[in-house]
Amino acid sequence: MPHGSQSTMSHSAIAHSCVFRIAILSIALLLPLTAIAKRTDNTIHFRSPHRYMIVVPVRVNGRGPYSFLLDTGATSSAVDPQLSSALHLAGAQGVQLASWDDTTDARRVLVQSLSLGTIRSGPLRVLVQPLVQFKAFDPQLRGILGQDVLLRSNYLIDNRHHLIRFDNDGTLLQELVGDRVSIAPVLTSAGSLEPRLIAVAVHTVINAQPLHLLLDSGADMVVLQPLFAPASAVPLGTKWIADENGNRSAATTFHTLMSVGTETFSAEAWIGNTGLKQLAIDGLLPTGSFDQLYIANRDSFVIFEPGRKRHGHRPVSPSTATSASENGLGCLTKEGSKDPPSC
Repeated sequence: MPHGSQSTMSHSAIAHSCVFRIAILSIALLLPLTAIAKRTDNTIHFRSPHRYMIVVPVRVNGRGPYSFLLDTGATSSAVDPQLSSALHLAGAQGVQLASWDDTTDARRVLVQSLSLGTIRSGPLRVLVQPLVQFKAFDPQLRGILGQDVLLRSNYLIDNRHHLIRFDNDGTLLQELVGDRVSIAPVLTSAGSLEPRLIAVAVHTVINAQPLHLLLDSGADMVVLQPLFAPASAVPLGTKWIADENGNRSAATTFHTLMSVGTETFSAEAWIGNTGLKQLAIDGLLPTGSFDQLYIANRDSFVIFEPGRKRHGHRPVSPSTATSASENGLGCLTKEGSKDPPSC
């Protein structure tokens, strides 16, 4: 009947209209979700199970994620023996591994890729290490993400909020202000260039010339070579220092002021009895000494405690800040508290 037919057609039209509207609504909802996904892929949350440790989720050959220590002081990435066996990583190769005060035997295996967010390596050989010292603080740790993967990236480390933001297209850098501290070349003891490592000039009250310190996110303390032992008038302490393999040695400690670029901070400096002999550097500078730092591997500079540009206002920079702000301005002490600007 016409009424029945008309009623059926109307119901069908309504049904199709509802489906169409639901489809449009789904697309409308998916678009911002997709945009958010793309945006957050560049932002990685990390854990700090001990002091300045940066533990991030890394996929190995597409599997995982596994907990890896992000280590700017490591030339090569690494996996622990258990993960190497579980993933059947092949291509064992013997190498000599240099730590702070020792050289140990190690081996390399081949991985097809290591990935962190949008950062992905190609095939590379990584070390197999037990990571005894690091696992004492995080038993879930399965490897180290080193400079062989990080060297091609620019990124911001935000220690206060436990975030890493990769700056693939340079848009983040355009928002930042601050002193661009040049990355200095690192030489081996034999005089050859080690292009994967990051070193910066750091001024101290214990030495007339600036110190050549390795920027190391895997270190949780400022460590200096033995020749920089302070005068006997400086109060000293004695503690134990351990490398990633758990090898322990005695260290002398003292408090001092340091400055890099426009940033000044206090630190407890550690001096081992032997020191790192394989590299021509004066010591290690942990990235955890700062609230935020932007590492421009591709452009060879670092911005310590960067400020952010404000539209319509004068840019705020660490040198003009009078108090701690949401941008992480100011000076940092070893306890993580803020000193006055006069520090």
